[in-house]
Order: sequence, then structure tokens, then C-alpha cells
Amino acid sequence: MALDLVSPLEEIISIVAGLEGVHQVYAGIPKGVSKQLVAFVSLGGQAISDKASGGLVERTVRYRVMFGYGVDGIPEDAEVALATIVDRFLVAIYAARQSWAQTPGTFGTIRSVDPSPADDPAYALWPGHEYRLYPITVSVAQRMVA
Repeated sequence: MALDLVSPLEEIISIVAGLEGVHQVYAGIPKGVSKQLVAFVSLGGQAISDKASGGLVERTVRYRVMFGYGVDGIPEDAEVALATIVDRFLVAIYAARQSWAQTPGTFGTIRSVDPSPADDPAYALWPGHEYRLYPITVSVAQRMVA
């Protein structure tokens, strides 16, 4: 397998776009969040390591999946929408992990799905915020012989 950032990005976008309730999906960061449930998927950092003396290299790429909902004065709607979509996404991404494992070399291997970035206070709903965000990190590993 060659290193390929685009294929997993497009596949994750496709998974998110297929979730019931997501109004729009962006590749990269949008200029703003609407009053409907939106998602954006972007590249995060990477870790690259040698796996064997024969030139086997593994790269783990972190993709950021961010769900956003415009609050519009009704924070309960945002929380319920985000709680619902996070559950749907987790079910879909773990199903995709099984599918990717059956077709090795296509996108890479989903190593982890991490919703813990949502613990950061920056993602909490504070008075005056116009939108609520919920981040999830999906780590994908790819290998190649250098």
C-alpha cells in the first residue's frame, strides 16, 4: 500500500454524509456553523515510525471529525442532536473498521476512535455561544515499504 491521505479522508466524509440528520458535510473547516447539524472532517497530525529493518514504514494519521449545531437560544436541541449523531457516527465508523479490515490496502486500518477531545472546556456550551461543537478523532494507520 502507498501512503494516501485523500482516500481515508473521502471515506470518512462519505460515512458522515450517510448519517441521518447531518444537513451538510465539509472537507476542511467551514466559515461558520448553521442552525442545523453540520459536520466537517479535516486532517490532524501524523506519527511516522519504522516497523522493520527492511524498510517497512507505518504512518498513523489523525482525522478530525467535528459535529456542530447552531444553538439559536435552545441549547437542549443542540445537545440532543449531537448526542444522537455521535452515537450514529460511532456505530457507522466501527462498522467501517470491520469493512476496511476485510479489504486490506484500500484505506488503511482504523486504529482508534477517540471522542475524548470533547472533554476540553473549549467545546463546552457557554453562555453567549452561538453554536455547540463535538470533536472526534479517528486514527488511521497505513504501511508502505520505503
